[in-house]
Amino acid sequence: MTEADLGFVNRLGNSIYPDHVESFAAFAGKFRACPAACSVAELGGRGVGYCLALPADLGAPPRLNQVRYAPARPSRLHIHDIALERVARGFGLVPEALARAAGVARDMDLEGLSLIAVMGTEKMWPRYGFAPAECDRAILASFGGGIYMTRGL
Repeated sequence: MTEADLGFVNRLGNSIYPDHVESFAAFAGKFRACPAACSVAELGGRGVGYCLALPADLGAPPRLNQVRYAPARPSRLHIHDIALERVARGFGLVPEALARAAGVARDMDLEGLSLIAVMGTEKMWPRYGFAPAECDRAILASFGGGIYMTRGL
């Protein structure tokens, strides 16, 4: 992912997660926190998805629509979004994004990955090794609810 991809990321994220809309500035701030952990998925040379991730404190990832986030003691690479157009599902892009994120987390000497499952996706994440964990309730409230989940590398 590059700065030039942020318009695509903002449009796709807000269309896939209409109840979790974020500003362009929020997407850009999260990208700038760790560009190496962010990627765009392509099929046939066209962007069809993305993974937006950044270092975070355990149990205290960034809030929805938060522009600036400075973790005190980052121990996780927090997957803020994995978003795929419907046409891109079933091509193994989620495992590919998770493997890439885990590699970046290892390179950064972090302990694992985290995410906030929304829109019923908490049923999907255990197949990728994620389990529910404790999280700041105000952060989850910024998403209108959700389940914080973590996994090791």
